[in-house]
Amino acid sequence: MINIKFKNIRIFCCILLFGYLLFVENIANTASSISNKDDGALLETGHGIENTETVTTPKVSRTKEETERLETFGHELFDKKLQGLEKGGFRIKTADVFDRFGKPEIKSVESFRHRDPPPGKPGMYEIITWQFPGMLIEAGSYPPSETHEPEQVWFKRVDITNPDYTLKHKLKIGQPISEFISVLGQPNVRDKNEIVYNVTKETKIKPSVIEFDSFRIHMAVGPDQAVEKIEWTWEGVE
Repeated sequence: MINIKFKNIRIFCCILLFGYLLFVENIANTASSISNKDDGALLETGHGIENTETVTTPKVSRTKEETERLETFGHELFDKKLQGLEKGGFRIKTADVFDRFGKPEIKSVESFRHRDPPPGKPGMYEIITWQFPGMLIEAGSYPPSETHEPEQVWFKRVDITNPDYTLKHKLKIGQPISEFISVLGQPNVRDKNEIVYNVTKETKIKPSVIEFDSFRIHMAVGPDQAVEKIEWTWEGVE
């Protein structure tokens, strides 16, 4: 009698456990369905387009030639070289910038604390935003310049929308995005409205010295699949 009672209790417990597991699985499936619908809504809201998927590829396979062209496009920007604007060379003479592009309008000046100032040097640096026709440059200055026209600068960000600027590898604003990809290789992010190249590279120079190279190139693409704007940004320069 007692054995039969315990056996019935065990059966009852198994039925309860089975019902609980089905309940948990149903909740998980429902949550997953809602999450997927939310992702789709965010994609449509963020990009303003329908039935378009964003393809993100953290590691992209490019040929040696494509990799080299992408690196020079990311560092040198222009077809006619601007002295100092190159890999490992982050000191550009302001006079060279103004001689090439003309005197800009100063849009803004911001001051920041230097993370590792040399002994006896100012503890602050500044970021000056210069506006040229169809091009915006955020330039860093150390030490800060009272006239905001320092002798040397480094570039933190460059935006170009004007096709008059001939870029590295004869690329220009207004050309089809397919032409950029054929020269620079496949991007890390691509959808109907944009492509993005993310490059992060560490090179061991000496046993205790590592060269860090990181930049991002964002291209806005119009309805005709032509490039309308290119933005370059660099990290870790200051």
